[in-house]
Amino acid sequence: MHPPDPRHRLILTALLLLVPIVVGLAVAVVGERSLAGAALLWAEPLLICLALYGVLAQLSDGHRMEGLALLLGCSLGTLALHLPAEPLPVTDVEADWSARLRDCANLLERPRASVRVLSWTLGGEAISPSDEASLLRARPDVIVLNGLVHGESADRLAERLSGESKLLPGRNGAPATALIVRGAFQYCGGREDIWEMPLPAHEGGAARVVLSFPEVEQVGVLPLLALQLDRPGPAAAWTGWPRRLLLGARHVAALARALGPRRVVAVGDFGVPASFRQVAGHLAGASLEEVEVPATWPAQVGPLPLPGLHALDRSWHGEAWTPLDAQVLTLAAHRRRALLVELAPR
Repeated sequence: MHPPDPRHRLILTALLLLVPIVVGLAVAVVGERSLAGAALLWAEPLLICLALYGVLAQLSDGHRMEGLALLLGCSLGTLALHLPAEPLPVTDVEADWSARLRDCANLLERPRASVRVLSWTLGGEAISPSDEASLLRARPDVIVLNGLVHGESADRLAERLSGESKLLPGRNGAPATALIVRGAFQYCGGREDIWEMPLPAHEGGAARVVLSFPEVEQVGVLPLLALQLDRPGPAAAWTGWPRRLLLGARHVAALARALGPRRVVAVGDFGVPASFRQVAGHLAGASLEEVEVPATWPAQVGPLPLPGLHALDRSWHGEAWTPLDAQVLTLAAHRRRALLVELAPR
């Protein structure tokens, strides 16, 4: 056998270094604005595993230069995907109640203590008594439940917290959203204390953001945005999903800006990981900051528990808050973990 041509090895090494970098930069720029970019962002953990396998294969064959080039290229390409999101311009929200609610938010007093906000997205599964006990052991002040089927669970949690619950039925037959507070929901210049804004969704889907002013005992009132962005839906709706997703994030950012984002807390089911930088850019444009949180999905596949790949349930806050802690709660027989974030007033 003839020894490998040094020129071929040099070309291969250059390709192993440059291709991951170019792909990473291209995906970082295009991102979730295209279906292909969104698919690559979703597949990032799998691609990292394949890249590590390729590095080990090259090194085990004695191709140290090629293996190191692939490792460096994949590291730089991955780094490009996780550059901080650039704030995007935010337009004003078109709602007749936005000015009144902004006045309410501006009149709120500074919170007196830290607040613990728990967000959990269910896949239509029921909440068992053991689940309720686990949630209560986490000592939450506010609970946001997306995908709730049985509203009795929200009532029981509110009773155990000596607080109040609000149940919002889902659209198009989708499960409900429940808001629970250790305290009460404050009225804002009228008879309503919950405001709902539908977000772009695929046909038959449901996406929305819910605004409330929960008054937590011994803490105070915080403007809370509980949201659920659109999911890809059936195959026929995939091509339009990136646009619906970004429009939904833009509407949430516009609502936060209309309120005056300083004290706003936004939590819920983003349905996409933090590497979707355009989604993050809209909320950053509204002067919101994201809490760095652990992965919440998948919690398990079948009976097998998993460490999680993506943080799909996420939390954002205004400049009046400082994150103290972020942790996940693993609950048996559920595909997602619950996310618990503690914020302290600045």
